[in-house]
Amino acid sequence: MVAASNGFPRSTAYALVNRGRADNKRRGGARRSVTKVTPAIKHALETCLDDNCTYTLEAMKKMLIADGHRGRGRAKRGELATVVIVPSKGPNLQIQCAVNSTIGVILYRLQQGSIKMEENAEFVEEIYKAVKASPEFADNYKGKNVVIVFDNAPAHRQTEDRITEHDDMVLLRLTPYSPMCNPIDNCISVLKSHIKEHLARDREAISDRSNMVDEDGAPLTISVRQMRFLERAAKASIKHVTPTLVAHMELHARDAVTATETMDDMCYGE
Repeated sequence: MVAASNGFPRSTAYALVNRGRADNKRRGGARRSVTKVTPAIKHALETCLDDNCTYTLEAMKKMLIADGHRGRGRAKRGELATVVIVPSKGPNLQIQCAVNSTIGVILYRLQQGSIKMEENAEFVEEIYKAVKASPEFADNYKGKNVVIVFDNAPAHRQTEDRITEHDDMVLLRLTPYSPMCNPIDNCISVLKSHIKEHLARDREAISDRSNMVDEDGAPLTISVRQMRFLERAAKASIKHVTPTLVAHMELHARDAVTATETMDDMCYGE
């Protein structure tokens, strides 16, 4: 009766009832399994064009290859399929820094990749020599011990066993999970904020991929070129870690150190 009233065959009505839906399945067009330009890739391309409308298709293709990674794969029959995600796209820039409220930045160095314990021990020796050679130490602290305080970073392990001992050098280590007692963490936070500001000013130059060679004309990869911008920003921003800033951060951590000595409770961030 319904089919006759609506003017279509009974076979069509039976088919609609059996399927349980009135809409037809999608036919033709791009299938998801073979789609190469996904919405995420399209969004990335549009973002690149918003940053710099002079990008060519070849340049954006290289940027997608450099920034993207494969997140799907297959396993042989009978084997378990596992997901392997690369933890990073390359070595990060590490900053080793020693500060003092009288001198400011005593010594710093930049390094790509993780810092080994042997390298950290060598850096401690360099700090000792730099402090002893500074005019501030000769004028105000001559005959005093050189006290170096460090936290529990992985590179700081076994430092006492790896360094060259000196009679006038004392190493102190902060207890685990005590960032509120570590003024250098706050100094590094200020340094990072200035690095980000410097990179923001260089954003147009960083996004410009038309010049991918160094001073000698040798080709540069995207990661190497970006690392050079980051190193330049770090070197230009280290000047903001002044003696005044270090003294301010030491005063900020003073109350936490006092609470530690009296075994009082502390709340991080206050």
